[in-house]
Amino acid sequence: MNSAIRPRLMPTLIAAGASCWLLASPLASAALADPGTPVSVSYTCKPPLGTGTPKPMQVTVTLPAAGQVNKALAIEWDLDTGLTTPDALAAGTVSQRGVLKLTGTSQDTVSTASATNAAIAAGQPIKLAAMKGTYTPATAGTLTVLPGEVTLVINNNGSTQETLCTPDPAAAQLAAITISATSATPSASASTSPTTSPSNSPTPTATRTVTATPSDDDAAAVITPKGAAPTGGGGLAETDLLPYAIASGLTLLAAGIGLEMRRKRVHGL
Repeated sequence: MNSAIRPRLMPTLIAAGASCWLLASPLASAALADPGTPVSVSYTCKPPLGTGTPKPMQVTVTLPAAGQVNKALAIEWDLDTGLTTPDALAAGTVSQRGVLKLTGTSQDTVSTASATNAAIAAGQPIKLAAMKGTYTPATAGTLTVLPGEVTLVINNNGSTQETLCTPDPAAAQLAAITISATSATPSASASTSPTTSPSNSPTPTATRTVTATPSDDDAAAVITPKGAAPTGGGGLAETDLLPYAIASGLTLLAAGIGLEMRRKRVHGL
């Protein structure tokens, strides 16, 4: 080969080799289906309803593409086993429970269960509602969802019959969920209110002046003797009592004399 051409061909050959490796790699076959799109997974169902032979079954999973730490995720999935019932089954006698495996940021499982059946005629496929469950992630990152075991439970004529279906351990992942950290919520900080310092200025007080107005009954008689100052308080000065006492005595004496003279006249004395 021409040495001038060889350097140009080397990158092309390397890229082609890498493409072949990716096509043969299990990671390439693990391409995720859109949520709600059935995925073919090899399951083996044991007796009494199963044969113990692996066969492809349709798995449908419905879940959100993203979530947050500490927030519950609603998960639904269904396994179409194609199993039939040999006997007629009344409504409410059949149910199924299943487990989904989680890998990636967390190694865990999700327990799910379905509602019970409507009436099923003999020889008809057992078709049930989707199994539902919830999962609350605790770590941010990518969660990978893998198919797990499914148990079909029949309660009929007083007996319980369970059929276990297990997936191929090498089954591809069903979906991936991107988990983000919970957004930080700012905590309320305590605000410091200013402290009022005591003031040296005096506190103003309201002063009300009440002036009493004397009534006519409370008015005091004021007698002002001639040449003297008013005595006030409604009384007479002690120096003014003598003239009134002498006048009163003379009046009483004159009245007594008059009464005596009248008595003698009446009796003819």
